[in-house]
Parts: sequence; structure tokens; C-alpha cells
Amino acid sequence: MDAQHDVYFAIAGAKAELLKALRQEVDRAIAGRITSDFFQNQFNAIVAKHGWSFTGNSDWRSRLIFNQNIRSAYAAGRYAHQTDPEVKKLQPYVQWVHGDSPEPRHHHLALNGRVFSLEDGFFPQNFPPDGYGCRCSTIPKSERQLRNEGLTVEVAPVDGTTEEITLPNGETEVVTWGPEPGFAAPPGGTRVEEIRRAGLSRLPPELRAAV
Repeated sequence: MDAQHDVYFAIAGAKAELLKALRQEVDRAIAGRITSDFFQNQFNAIVAKHGWSFTGNSDWRSRLIFNQNIRSAYAAGRYAHQTDPEVKKLQPYVQWVHGDSPEPRHHHLALNGRVFSLEDGFFPQNFPPDGYGCRCSTIPKSERQLRNEGLTVEVAPVDGTTEEITLPNGETEVVTWGPEPGFAAPPGGTRVEEIRRAGLSRLPPELRAAV
């Protein structure tokens, strides 16, 4: 749940050596060394070796594991970059960009293109991916970029509140703002400060003081 994903690797129903074997393939996928098709072949071989009985078909399950872990890993990198103090000083805003999910979350569609401040409380708990299968992302923006693109900073929705939104087909729907269960922490968020502190500790004293 939430920030525990920064510390533990988990797959529902998988334990011990099976989990270790799948973790190794996920790490290779995140590093860009294998494709989703190759991962599925490896997934089938590992499952057969360990005799694992799981929910859903192998294509769906392997793609869920592959895509969710890769998106979360890349999002952790984006979060670390966009919240870096020097970057945030130059680009203190982010624009929500909806992904191409075949069955989109309507409140994520409603966020598409909107710009929020990184300081207004909406982030970090709503930093995408904000649920299983979420393909949304954020783009950092500066004051000059907002002016050039004709964008304005909005007041972000408050978690737990409801709002009536208009869907692409013109119909309306009442949605509740906030992340889905298990996604109320930014990917890699608990590691960012640890990594920065570790990096500082390796610098010479005069550079460490300057940073």
C-alpha cells in the first residue's frame, strides 16, 4: 500500500522463489533490456516451473505486472526530477497529461491539460500513476512556458470532495477526487530525500555546504 511500494516488491499471490524470479525479469524490463513480449514468455516459463495458479489469463497478468512496474519506475524518476529544489525553482508548476487508456478514468480525463502548482496540496499524493493501469503523467512548466502556451494555473481539487464533470460525450458524472487505494504516495517519494542525502554525503565539505 502507498509508500510501501518504494521498499517492497509485491505481486498478489506470489511468494518466495517465484517472487524473486519475477522480480529479476521486472528489473530487466525496467532497465530496457527486454520487451513486453519477451517478458510474457519468461512469465509463462517461470509460472510453469513453480506451478503457480493465478487469477486471470497469462497475457493479462503478465502485462499488468510489466506495465505497472515500468510506469511506476519511470514515474519515480519524473517525481524525483520535478520535485528537485533547483528544478522546482525554475518550473514550479505541472500539467496533467492523460494517457491513452482504452477505458479511461473519467476524473483523470477531466484533469487532462490542467495546470497545478506543486505547492497547492494536490501533489504529491495524486502524482500519477494514480491507480492500476493509469497511464497519466505530468509535465513541468515554468512561468514563461505558461505565458507562451496560454495556460493558467488552477486551484486543484481537494481529495475526498465530489464534483460534477462533463464527459467527452456531453454527459455529466459526479466523481470523487483522490487517488485509488494503495496509490496515495508518489512513486519513489520516500526514497528521493534518502538518495539526495546520500549523494550529498559523498561530496567534499565545501561543495556539500554550497548545495
